[in-house]
Amino acid sequence: MLVVDGVASGLLLFCVAAGLTVLFGVFGVFNMAHGTGCLIGAYIAATTFPHGLLGLAVGVAAATAGGLLFGAVLQLLLAPLSDRPMQQSLATLGIAAIVGDLLTERFGALPLRVDAPGRLGGSVTVAGEVYPLWRLLFIAAAVLLAVGLFVTVNRTRAGAVVRAVAADPAMAAACGINPRAVRWAVFAVAGALTVSIGALGAPILGAAPGVDEQLLLQSLVVVVVGGLGSIRGALLASLGVGVLTPFAAMFASGLSPLLLTGALLLALAVRRTQPATARTDPDNGTADLFRPVRPTAARLDGAEGARS
Repeated sequence: MLVVDGVASGLLLFCVAAGLTVLFGVFGVFNMAHGTGCLIGAYIAATTFPHGLLGLAVGVAAATAGGLLFGAVLQLLLAPLSDRPMQQSLATLGIAAIVGDLLTERFGALPLRVDAPGRLGGSVTVAGEVYPLWRLLFIAAAVLLAVGLFVTVNRTRAGAVVRAVAADPAMAAACGINPRAVRWAVFAVAGALTVSIGALGAPILGAAPGVDEQLLLQSLVVVVVGGLGSIRGALLASLGVGVLTPFAAMFASGLSPLLLTGALLLALAVRRTQPATARTDPDNGTADLFRPVRPTAARLDGAEGARS
């Protein structure tokens, strides 16, 4: 049971951390409001999932639409700061605080229990062990999402366009690509991914103030331990954190809060310095999407000029 819970939590972390890494790797935006987007999805699930399978459909649709809006609004607010990454991080931190207070005002400070909708809240027996059906379905959905994300980034035209804009906006613009349109699209997709994952993961994590901060901290650990240049690294790191956390809570509850901090410090201590421009996908030789490329406003403006 602990392993299944850990895998489900780890895959949830990967999905959240993947969205965080996309924005940082492509545009140099460290989105401190990423956990808040996930919490928005959790509250949407708490409102809609009690209405059964219809509530599930409505909740996922509402979370996707709300996530698209969340990402678009974030891009709109951060556009004037596109050449100042530190100010962008502080701005997203302020957004997280404001939205978090609004959510607490609307839903209260007490945790809300979110049950899986309809019959999906039942259990199944696998190898003599009883497992919640929702957790197994979430694991399957998250695996499909992880595979779909990797294939989209590395094997599709859309992924190639995003990688081109991340590597050289001016050259991408000279080839007929609109860098600003790509930026809007990536923000919107990342927002939709975050909020919808928050809704689907709500029966596992619940909906309460503080969940956003917990997810943001865990995502930061996943990004650092797994490495910004590796999708597989982020997946392995998230699974490691997800599986080890419940075991640490059971056998060494006093040390459990130190697990994430210890993993972060260890990764920082042993990580070798490597230029961002030298990071490539070892499988296909192409530049990995998830790497710390920071296009400035001047580069984007130059790209728009080249395109015109």
